[in-house]
Amino acid sequence: MRYLFYLNCAVMALAAVLATVLAVVCLIYVVYLDREPQLGEELGFLVTTTVIFTVTTAGAALAVVGQYRKRPWHWAGLALWLASIGLVVRLFSPS
Repeated sequence: MRYLFYLNCAVMALAAVLATVLAVVCLIYVVYLDREPQLGEELGFLVTTTVIFTVTTAGAALAVVGQYRKRPWHWAGLALWLASIGLVVRLFSPS
């Protein structure tokens, strides 16, 4: 179970970094929306991706806290971040 804890920590850290970077990119898009109109078309997809990675971060954080405190509800956090990663894979798959 210790390796699962490390995996949850790694997913939490990586998803938090991705969510933060994507949030900054969203902010930049909003600032330059008047100058470049095509950014408006891409902003919806970017916001969706940011929300998915934020949910991934929350699920992984729930799993980390639950596993650290030895609570059975850490499996709910694990299921949440696995589902959101599955959604990311489906969203970015080429078909």
